[in-house]
Amino acid sequence: MLSIRNFSGQLSVIKTTDEDLNVSYTFTDEMGHVVLTRQMKGSETHDTYYVYDDKGNLCFVLQPMYQSSANLD
Repeated sequence: MLSIRNFSGQLSVIKTTDEDLNVSYTFTDEMGHVVLTRQMKGSETHDTYYVYDDKGNLCFVLQPMYQSSANLD
């Protein structure tokens, strides 16, 4: 079970569109940490996850390629 201290489950999201009309979303938690960036190209998505320790320090960045080969070795 994952325990997240001081997190009520609410995220804010900012949607941006670049000059080629590609959309990206940035999800931020209540403490201002970016937890996910989702880049869209058509119906294809590329997600990057950001993992923080209990002191708010960035520990890991899980890039889109991680999802297809989730191996931490």
